[in-house]
Amino acid sequence: MILVNLLVFIAGLSLVTVAGLSAVSTLVLPRAARDMITHSVFKAIWILCTPLIRLARTYEKRDGIMALYAPLVLIMLPVTWLILTLIGFTLIYWAAGVQPIADAFLLSGSSLFTLGFA
Repeated sequence: MILVNLLVFIAGLSLVTVAGLSAVSTLVLPRAARDMITHSVFKAIWILCTPLIRLARTYEKRDGIMALYAPLVLIMLPVTWLILTLIGFTLIYWAAGVQPIADAFLLSGSSLFTLGFA
């Protein structure tokens, strides 16, 4: 059981670290950096937009859909980082002894989005 908790703790810590480094490399670095999470979000939104672009009959409609692509990605990136951090801290709290996993999730969400009153 201790080995499982240690592995879950390491997985949660890794997830939080990867999300944080992704945010820093995307938002703070003054040069382009290849980041897996940022690339995945860009790719996922593009895959969702492609059928809509193909269905558009006029250039104006295609241009309107493509104009929403970058703002949508910019909104989804922080959401993705928050979700990954939430899952990571849930794993950390669970490994530290907060049982059941729903309580660890509640504590993680409370700590991430409020002053941690849960």
